[in-house]
Amino acid sequence: IPVVFDTRGRKSILDIKELIDLIRNTITKKDPKLLPHLKVQIAHAPAGNVGDEEVYAAIADPNSVGDVSMLHGDACLKFYLGFKKWYEETHKNGKKWSEHLVFGSDYPYFFEKHASDNIFALMSQKFFDNGGKSNGNK
Repeated sequence: IPVVFDTRGRKSILDIKELIDLIRNTITKKDPKLLPHLKVQIAHAPAGNVGDEEVYAAIADPNSVGDVSMLHGDACLKFYLGFKKWYEETHKNGKKWSEHLVFGSDYPYFFEKHASDNIFALMSQKFFDNGGKSNGNK
């Protein structure tokens, strides 16, 4: 069962990353075959943190995914293109950058605008011009 951690800014995201590292070390020592089952969702991770490589590292952790539901407006495309570029330059593990992202609506706290801005960013010509794919492979 994935565990979802709500975040309240950069510090909480980095604290969650530290917790993931501690849990991974414990599992590795006690029963390493359980490690693939450690699944953490970091809610709202990129919001307010576009371009922050430490936050990107938390999202890109092998045992985590980052929820993008708080993103809206221009931040959507900036995040997707920035995270994709950073990930492809720093992670050569065979996993795709998009496999570290999820969208949970968090409705009614967030509104339709958040969902539509993310969808339109991922369907934009600028996204495709910068290497985005529509076939789910990248």
